Amino acid sequence: MASELIAVGDKIDLIDISRKETSEDYKSKILDIVDDKHIKISMPMKGGRVIPLEVGKKFRLWIYSKNVLYTTIGLIEERYRKENLFVLEITLETKLEKLQRREYYRLPCVIELDLKLLEEEEEEYINQLEKDEFTSMEARIECQDKLAAYGTNWTKGNIIDLSGGGARINSDIEFKKDDILKIKYCINVNFEPEYVESKAKVIEGFRVENMPYKYETRIEFIDLKKDSRDAIVRYIFDEERKKIQKEKGMS
Repeated sequence: MASELIAVGDKIDLIDISRKETSEDYKSKILDIVDDKHIKISMPMKGGRVIPLEVGKKFRLWIYSKNVLYTTIGLIEERYRKENLFVLEITLETKLEKLQRREYYRLPCVIELDLKLLEEEEEEYINQLEKDEFTSMEARIECQDKLAAYGTNWTKGNIIDLSGGGARINSDIEFKKDDILKIKYCINVNFEPEYVESKAKVIEGFRVENMPYKYETRIEFIDLKKDSRDAIVRYIFDEERKKIQKEKGMS
C-alpha cells in the first residue's frame, strides 16, 4: 500500500514528462494519502508565488521518503485552494518504483575537498570548545588561540565516491588506519551550495598509480551533523535521479 511506503510531509520533485530536455524541477510535498492510487500535494511555489500546474498534465514524481527514493507517473486531476493551502490532487498511474537506500550507497563522483590530519592536541582543543566548560573567558580565548595554530596545514584532494556514512578520497598524503582527519567540501543541493565540514576516521589507505593524486583513502564520517548528512543523502538522490532520467529519456 502507498501509505506503507510514503508519508504525509514527504518531499516531492515533479518534472513535466512532455519536455524532453532537462528542465526545472517543481518542489512540493505530500499533504494527504487518499488511497493507493491518489494523493494530495501542495502546489509548487517559486519566489513566494504559487505555480498553478495544469490540470490534465502528467509529471514524473520523485518522492523522498526517509532514505528511500520512489518514482512514479502522476496525473494532475484537480487543483484548488482550501483555506490557506493550494492543493493538487494526483492520480498515481504507475506503481511506486523503489530505488536503493541512499544513506550508505556510494555515489561515484569527483568533488574537490580540503583535508588535514587531526592531531591529538588539536582534537582535544576542539572538544573543549564544543563542551564550553571554561572557568573564564581568558581560558576560552587561550584555547581558541592554540587551536588556531593548527589551522594552516590543509591539503587538497578529491572525493571519488560519497555516501551518508563516509567517502573514498584521493590525495597526496598517506594516512594510516584509524587516523582522524578533518575535511571540508561543497556540494550543490537544489541548485544551492551546501558546505560540509566534519571529522573522519581512516578505514584503509593505499598508493595508486596513474592518478592525479598518489594515495586513495577510505574514510568514515565522525560527528557529522544531521543537516549535513541529510544534504549528502539529498545530493546522492538528485545525482541518481538525473542519471535515471537520462536513461529513461525523461519519461
